[in-house]
Amino acid sequence: EMHAQNAKVATSCQRSLATCCCLKVEERDDAAVYLVLRNESLPPSCFQRWCMCVCGPQPREPSGLEMVPQLRGLAGVAMQHGEDDSSSNLLTMKWGEYDADNRVYELALFDGFYGSNTTGVWTEPVEAPWCCLMNLARCANFSYRLEFSEDFRSADIRMRCNPCVLCCCCCPWIPAWLTVPKSCLDSTMKQHDDSQDGRSWERHSSHCGGTPRLSHHLFQVFDSFGQTGPYKHKLAVKAPKQ
Repeated sequence: EMHAQNAKVATSCQRSLATCCCLKVEERDDAAVYLVLRNESLPPSCFQRWCMCVCGPQPREPSGLEMVPQLRGLAGVAMQHGEDDSSSNLLTMKWGEYDADNRVYELALFDGFYGSNTTGVWTEPVEAPWCCLMNLARCANFSYRLEFSEDFRSADIRMRCNPCVLCCCCCPWIPAWLTVPKSCLDSTMKQHDDSQDGRSWERHSSHCGGTPRLSHHLFQVFDSFGQTGPYKHKLAVKAPKQ
């Protein structure tokens, strides 16, 4: 299986698609560099310049999760591991905003009008639907809001956006004013029993009041300093080379 993933590199068509959508193809094995070691975002794409009014790289400030002993694992590079559509995605929560008083973390997944320093903190497959959805999410200021429990062993995942983009009102300066109701989509994450510092989690989701099911696991593959994490061995087995 590792050899099969190493053979999965972006084709010329996929690279052209990514370029046309103002996205960038990165190497899997360089994930620590572009996710946690860069202290500023990449130079803005045409999309960011024209739609987000971003004229240069934006400085990144650590969210503060790395200062919470029970959550510092989330400030590294994590891989979604499972059988759903998001499996093998890489992400980090080192950047974003964390409210320590209320134990709330918020991240604009693909950046947005109010969070252009979070460009490149979440990966998706190099496929046409995802390339379109990522830019749509940017216009909608789509974000995740994690509300942690008092013991930091679990969290409710709330999704926020500006749904007007679905009505062709693509105004990126309109903030994410809608929090998706739990009756429509309910997601939670819980640390594995053997995880004490946020290195491994499992996520459960349900739709329209249905029974929650396991979506995927979240495993740390690099820490917040770019060093090898406890689940690095899973990276080459699950994630494509590019």
